[in-house]
Amino acid sequence: MRIVEMGERYGDIKHKAKCAGCKTVIEFQQSEAERVHDHRDGDYLRIKCPVCPRDITKAIVIGGYV
Repeated sequence: MRIVEMGERYGDIKHKAKCAGCKTVIEFQQSEAERVHDHRDGDYLRIKCPVCPRDITKAIVIGGYV
């Protein structure tokens, strides 16, 4: 089998976020980030910034609310 054109994973959500350190804006699939469980403030996604050594975090939206 040969993939002619790569599609997106079914159900994979695309996110956009900005690094607080260097202000780089990235776009990533939810499957590329680590999901961090936080029972106090709510779950969030964490991914490494490709430019500086910081982590970029983004709250997981459930039902349209942050």
